[in-house]
Amino acid sequence: HAPPSLAELLWSVAVARLIFGSDMSIQAPPNLSPGEADARPAAWRALLDAGINDWGGVSPLTRDWVNPEKPWPGIQALAEVTAETGAALVPRLTVYPPYALQPETWLDGSGGVLSMAGMVR
Repeated sequence: HAPPSLAELLWSVAVARLIFGSDMSIQAPPNLSPGEADARPAAWRALLDAGINDWGGVSPLTRDWVNPEKPWPGIQALAEVTAETGAALVPRLTVYPPYALQPETWLDGSGGVLSMAGMVR
C-alpha cells in the first residue's frame, strides 16, 4: 500500500496525542516524513505541532539500517526545527526515561550511564 500523506500522518499523531495524553511518547522518525527532502523541515515542524515528542533513533554516526534508502537528516537541522517549538533535541537511551529511572524494575545492568532525569550522561 502507499505510504501515508503528510495530512494523514499529522491526523494520526494528533489523535494519538488526544487519546494517550501528555505522558505518552509519540514518535515519528524524521527521515520517514512524507515529501521531498528540502520540504521535510516544514513537515518536521508540523509533526511537532501535531504532538510528537520523539524523533526515534536518529544518529549522526550510523545510517538507518531499517530504512537505508531514507538517510537521517542532519542533527543540527533537526535540533533547530525542534528548538523553534520550545523543545530541545537531546540524546536518550533506547529505553524511555521513566523506565530508565526505575532500573530495578525495567533494566538489567544499566550501570552509571543515566543522569538523574533518566537521560544519557
